[in-house]
Amino acid sequence: MHVFWKATGLVVAGVAAVTLAFWLWIDSVADRKWSAMARRVAELKAEFGSPEDPRPVLHGPPLAGDPLDDYVCAFQQVTGTRGPAQFSELAEDLERARKALDLPGGPSPILSLPSLGPAVDRMRQGCRRTQWGRILTGLQASNMHFGPSDSPAALLARAALLRARALQKEGRSGESADLVLETAQMANDVGHEGAEHLALWIHERSADELRLLIQEGRLSPIELGGVERDVELLERSFVTHRKWMRRFLIAAGSSLLEQEVHIRPMDTLRFGFSKRLACASVFLWGDAWVRRVGDCDRKPWGEIQRLQEEWLRDLRSTSLPMEREIADLLVPEDKGARVRRGLARLRLLRLAAHYLSTGEWSEIEDPFGTKLLHSPRNGKLKAWSVGPDGTNDGGDGDWADPKGRDIVLEIHRKP
Repeated sequence: MHVFWKATGLVVAGVAAVTLAFWLWIDSVADRKWSAMARRVAELKAEFGSPEDPRPVLHGPPLAGDPLDDYVCAFQQVTGTRGPAQFSELAEDLERARKALDLPGGPSPILSLPSLGPAVDRMRQGCRRTQWGRILTGLQASNMHFGPSDSPAALLARAALLRARALQKEGRSGESADLVLETAQMANDVGHEGAEHLALWIHERSADELRLLIQEGRLSPIELGGVERDVELLERSFVTHRKWMRRFLIAAGSSLLEQEVHIRPMDTLRFGFSKRLACASVFLWGDAWVRRVGDCDRKPWGEIQRLQEEWLRDLRSTSLPMEREIADLLVPEDKGARVRRGLARLRLLRLAAHYLSTGEWSEIEDPFGTKLLHSPRNGKLKAWSVGPDGTNDGGDGDWADPKGRDIVLEIHRKP
């Protein structure tokens, strides 16, 4: 009996020693990975906080400072005394004013909605600032809690484009184009500070308005040359998927470091029940993907699609909800196609402005392929991008909703 208890004691002691060694090893690995996550988050923050190129100014004499105060003031002017619950009503008012303006003899929106004029003027002042700034400070929560169409920045964009439509109706097409381009500049500023979906929403509507202006044919060669120059400047600060992913890593890593993320105990099983090891491992897993794709906005679209498919296949082998949540944000449902689609439309508009002002075709890269394509048809020039599927459909598609086919712009150059 004495031998039995002695043997049992040795077994228990051995199990305890192994368990302690395993726990110490897990704790050591967790410390190492936790430190690596903290360093990476700090690196990403430093990257975003480093000095950037001067902010491009499209029109008018440049003004010192960043657009923060101007945009916040413009947001407040366009929303007035309305509370967030009434923002959607204002969006409907602006849409009704736009439809009324399109009618023959329709009233000026500035008369029916007098607060628009000062708000748009203040936005345009912000567009002349030379420094990047914290554009959405103080109103970022509002922009995130409402859909893109009824956030303060979206309402201001609606107002600016409505005023641009009024200028076009008055025969002041050049001034109208300037205002549309400045609205797109505000979209870049909004995207620069983290509201990428909102920025793309504004860009889509600005591009639609600019397309109508170009197709109308009232812009002079000099005005078209200005449009070409401005669009090229907008492209340089357009929303990027790379910055989008890194911004998300900063937010995710900061939350994990502050242990604000709830993790079920069962999800830490493969990490030795260490929450810190689970958090750090998932972050570093996502960061490895971001490092692998590198500067994804400069890589060929086909290569990015291949890398994303490989990562999604790897994701299917995991059952950890936190990994899936990170993957859904790093690889959006459209796999970054919306960003490239917006850039393709801008480049088509730049190409159209160049062609109409000079009569010459300009070779411009297609975000989804090699070069933007063109073909003369029925007295018009059809230009197109092959779109997200990467297949040249010969210009068979649409501008707004190509449904998987080419992104197409048709223009007519007067003799």
